Amino acid sequence: MRLVWAQLMDAWGVTDSRAALYLHATTAERALSATDPWTNLIRVACAGFAGSAGGADALTITPITRASGRSTPFSRRLARNLHILLAEETHG
Repeated sequence: MRLVWAQLMDAWGVTDSRAALYLHATTAERALSATDPWTNLIRVACAGFAGSAGGADALTITPITRASGRSTPFSRRLARNLHILLAEETHG
């Protein structure tokens, strides 16, 4: 996305630093299963890693029980811990 954005800004003649791209990635709720939250843990971990490795400036991890209704305190804690783990692993 950053390469495409840079090419667009170059084509439009924008050289101002305010044209820099700020990329916020969010794991997709659509990919979550309502019946198996533990599989969702693997899915959000992979999606979160992809966002981190892809150079996102900010990342939101969806709680694993979101597809079955409200997220639980445990699922929110897992999402927060996964966020911390990904930040450590990607040196972010």
